[in-house]
Amino acid sequence: MIENYDISALWPGRTRGKRIARLVSSIDAYELVLKSSISFTNYDGLSADKKDLVLLWLSDARDKANRGHVDAGWKLFLALKSEVILFLEENEVEASVIALRSEANHKLSGWRREAVNKLLDLPKTGADVRYNLRAATEILNEHFHNEAYKDNLRKITTAQLVLCMVGALVALYLMLYFCGVDILRTSGPDKFDLDFLIFIAICGFLGATISAVTDFANQKGSFRIPELVASWQVTALRLCMGAVSAVVALFVAAGGIFSVKNSYAMVVVALASGLSEKLVLNLVRSYATEDEPKKP
Repeated sequence: MIENYDISALWPGRTRGKRIARLVSSIDAYELVLKSSISFTNYDGLSADKKDLVLLWLSDARDKANRGHVDAGWKLFLALKSEVILFLEENEVEASVIALRSEANHKLSGWRREAVNKLLDLPKTGADVRYNLRAATEILNEHFHNEAYKDNLRKITTAQLVLCMVGALVALYLMLYFCGVDILRTSGPDKFDLDFLIFIAICGFLGATISAVTDFANQKGSFRIPELVASWQVTALRLCMGAVSAVVALFVAAGGIFSVKNSYAMVVVALASGLSEKLVLNLVRSYATEDEPKKP
C-alpha cells in the first residue's frame, strides 16, 4: 500500500538519517523543556502516573524514530504536545494562542483557518480555552501530516518516473546491443520488422516519460491527496499512450499519410509522438480534412 511506503527507505543514508536525527533532537529538546517546566512539575491536575505516562510517550516516539518509523514518531510526538496544552499556565496559554493564530493565518486556508480562528475566539480564560487550543493545534497538526504525506507521494512519483526513464534508455541500449545498429540502417517506415516496431514503441514510451517529467516539474498550486494519487494513474496511462502513439505513427507513415525519409527520422517522430499525445491524431485529422471534397 502506498500509505505505508516511505521513499526515504530508498536512500538509507543521508536523507533518512537527517529525518531521524531531526525528529530525535526535537524530542530530546522538548523533553528537557518539559522536565524543567513549572507547569508540568507542579500542575495539581496532573498525577505522578500521568507525568510518567507523558514521558513514556516521549520515549516511545523516540524509539519509533530510531527504528526508522519517522512518520509514526512525528504523529505521536505532535499528539503528545497537544495533550500537554491541557496543563499549561495562563501566561503560557495566552502566548500559545497568539503564536498558533499567527501560524494558522499564514499556513492554513479554507475551513481549517476558519475553524482555528473560531476555536481561539471562543473562551478567553479557564479550562475551556485549553481544550480549544488543543483542538486548534490538532487541526494544524493534521494539516502538517497531510502536507508531509503529499510530499511523500510527490517523491514516489518522481522516483517512479526516473525509473521509467532509465528503464526505457536501458531497453533501447539492449535493443541496439543485441540487434545491432543495422536495425536502423535496414528498416524504415516502408520496410520494418518486429524488432524495429518494438524499438519505435520504446522511443514513444521514452518521449512520454520526458513529457511526464516536464509536466510534473511544472505543476503549481495545492493538490488534494486523492488528486495526487490519481495523477500517477493518469501518468501511467500517458506512458502507455506514448508507446501506442509511436506505433500508430509508424503505421501512418507506412501508409503514406505523411512522408518520413528514413528510420532515423522515424525515431524522431516516435519521440515526438510520446512527447505530444495529440501529434498523431492531428496528423491523421489534417490528412482526412485534405481528402474531403471542397464545397463549391
